[in-house]
Amino acid sequence: MMADLGGAIVRITDTLASELTEVTAKAMLQVAAFAGGVIQDNIRSSFKPGTGALARSFQSPTFVDAGKGRVAAGVFSDLEYAKIQDQGGTIFPKTVKHLAIPLSKKAGLRWPREWGKGELFMVRPKASGKLLLASGSSGKLTFHYVLKKSVTIRGKEYIAKSRAEVEQKAPEVLARALDRLAAKAARAGQNA
Repeated sequence: MMADLGGAIVRITDTLASELTEVTAKAMLQVAAFAGGVIQDNIRSSFKPGTGALARSFQSPTFVDAGKGRVAAGVFSDLEYAKIQDQGGTIFPKTVKHLAIPLSKKAGLRWPREWGKGELFMVRPKASGKLLLASGSSGKLTFHYVLKKSVTIRGKEYIAKSRAEVEQKAPEVLARALDRLAAKAARAGQNA
């Protein structure tokens, strides 16, 4: 003999089953948005003030295909240099012989190719042996760029620094969402 548990149990389980994926997805998007904020804060504290483009690039939470019906969300940067700034590595020039590293305030505002023809010229001072781009005359040179065949960047590890804070917050957000769903399902069972 099978016991009839009635319509209340059916309504509760139907409510849970029909809304669980949506509730979980919304909670994961909240966690991803929180992660974006934590990453932005860690970037701002790891770098000298600049344009802020790297921090701003981690804004939009996105669903990730976790496969097998699982729900996951993340926050990503589409900036080419985001990964190397986080993990470190060596940068090589792609279309020119050297990378131009700005030395002056003027250089920080534009690339060497954006200067007028003849404004910059190469010099290699004997004391340093570095290849430089300068302007001015031999009596008064202003060095604007140092030219390098490659540059090695030490990673700031802003993603790893953010992970612990996000992993602590994620269960809290998901638990609140599931508590709200359970309360809703219980109300559906009571309204028999």
